[in-house]
Amino acid sequence: MQRMASKVIAIAALALVALALFATTAEATGRYKFFTKSLTYRQAHFYCRKLRMKLAVPRSPEENEKILSHIKDTHLFKGSRGAWLGVTRQGTGSNNIWENGYFHRVPDTMLNFAAREPNNYGGHEECVELRPSGKWNDVKCETLLPFVCERLYRR
Repeated sequence: MQRMASKVIAIAALALVALALFATTAEATGRYKFFTKSLTYRQAHFYCRKLRMKLAVPRSPEENEKILSHIKDTHLFKGSRGAWLGVTRQGTGSNNIWENGYFHRVPDTMLNFAAREPNNYGGHEECVELRPSGKWNDVKCETLLPFVCERLYRR
C-alpha cells in the first residue's frame, strides 16, 4: 500500500512540475497559446497536437494582425527571428501549394509573404514563420523557433 501511495505522490509531483513548466513557457490569450520554447516545425506541430491544438494559421489579415499583436505583447520574437505558423509547402518549383497542415490549401488571397518570398532559398524552405513585420517567410523546417498554437475548434 505504501508503494502505491509513493507512486501516486511521484506522479502528482511530476504533473505539478510539468504544469509549472507549461505555465512559464506559454502565454494564453483566448484561442491562442504562445510558446517561447524554440522547436523545429515538426516538434512544434506535435507539441500543439499533444495539447489538442494545432499550429496557428491566420485566416484573414485581421487574424494575422491579432496573432502578431499577441506575439509582440508576449515578447515571443527573439531578435529578427519569427514564430512558426501552421503552413507548409506542398509541391515543387512554380507548382507551390501552401497547406495548413491538414491538407487544406491556403487560398492565395490569404498568403501574406514578404516581398521576394517565398524564395525557397537553398531548395529546402518548406515551412512558414511569421516575422516581426507581420509578413510570412519560408524557412527550413529544422529551424528552431518559438511557436503559436490555436484551439482546434472555435467555440
